[in-house]
Amino acid sequence: MIVRFIQNFFVGFLVSYFASIPFGYLNLIGVSFFDKTNFDLVFQYLLGVIFVELFFVYLTLIFSEKITKNKELQFVIDHFSSVFLFVISLVLFLTLFKEKSNLTPSYFSKDNSPFFTGLILSGFNLIQIPFWVGWNIYLLKNNYIKSNKKGILFYLMGTSVGTFFGMLCFILLFDKITENSNHFWIMTIKICLPLFYLFLSIKQGVKSYRKYHKNKDL
Repeated sequence: MIVRFIQNFFVGFLVSYFASIPFGYLNLIGVSFFDKTNFDLVFQYLLGVIFVELFFVYLTLIFSEKITKNKELQFVIDHFSSVFLFVISLVLFLTLFKEKSNLTPSYFSKDNSPFFTGLILSGFNLIQIPFWVGWNIYLLKNNYIKSNKKGILFYLMGTSVGTFFGMLCFILLFDKITENSNHFWIMTIKICLPLFYLFLSIKQGVKSYRKYHKNKDL
């Protein structure tokens, strides 16, 4: 039995770890809280992100089938995700030339509460709902995880640890890259970031249009 619990932990860890490493706004903002002399700031930020993620993982694990059948909820998630990505892009565009040394806006700084910043931004990240719905259904149907109380507990522990170390790896690596980069590469990154999120916003918007509106226009 303990083997199944350990399996739940490592399955949750692997899914969450590799999902947290790719480039995303939560990782990017986490870089702004990183301080080599005070790791506590980025630790608080990651706790805020993980706290909300655990809620979403548990919710989608328990109500996976109901969520997939709720078309109204899917409509809100898809459209909100597109708008939110556009807002992130707009914010980065507006701060492009105002802050020469930072890659993220000043209001995502050490002067604000890292925990509540992570809490709020993770809460707006509704795109994680379909992500976890898909993974949870897949893992349950293929018997990779058990959905009893202890199994869920170990699975949630695995996802939280995976997210923590996945995001931390990105933050450390990205900080190292930008630290050793000259002004030209810093500006290149600052220009590419908003364009990247604008592309994601348009892509999500087109996907939502095709899914909900295209057939109605015919």
